[in-house]
Amino acid sequence: MRKAVIIGGGEIGRKGTEYETIKIDKEIVKLANKEVPNFLFLGFANVDHIESYFRVIKRNYRNLGCTCKTILKKELSNQELILDRFSDADIIYIGGGNTLELMKILKEYNMISQIEEAYSKGKVICGLSAGAIAICKYGLSDARKYKEFKLTKVKGIGLVNLLVCPHCNLEGREEELDRIAKRTKDVPSVGLKNLQALKILDDNISVISETDDDDVKFIN
Repeated sequence: MRKAVIIGGGEIGRKGTEYETIKIDKEIVKLANKEVPNFLFLGFANVDHIESYFRVIKRNYRNLGCTCKTILKKELSNQELILDRFSDADIIYIGGGNTLELMKILKEYNMISQIEEAYSKGKVICGLSAGAIAICKYGLSDARKYKEFKLTKVKGIGLVNLLVCPHCNLEGREEELDRIAKRTKDVPSVGLKNLQALKILDDNISVISETDDDDVKFIN
């Protein structure tokens, strides 16, 4: 069974913030169906701060029973290490940040094929914000800056046949989703608010919400 979780956004408990995504994280661990899952964090959307980002993620997922590893910026040229980390992983979590930078690194260091293979083998592939975009066919990103608020359609890996707009509850994003969805006819579109996620098991989609709000915007 192919397993993916795409997360619209939410605080993970970095310094000065609350830990808001625990229900989603628990469901991710449950999907691995292992007593002690091996968890691999990919923080390339925030490549200069992978270590600090990983410390927080590691704390969260260790508390949920996982053994946690990452791939650091200085390790990107070590293909043997990268292959070993992917091979060992039961859960692959792609973090948030700059979507364009994330996709550039995944392509440059031949990790897209590793993610595709892991997905085909039934490993849990999950991503938050930029990571959610990477998992889908397309996503709406604020990585490019414009004079007026505007989102850019970015091509992801395409494990999930959706166009996703993370943080869709923030001002201007729902309107941008409507605008770009009208020009994107080959896939359905979805807007995910912070604290919402989609759990995708093969072709079955369900909503995970940290609140009572499980109203997700779908555009066919």
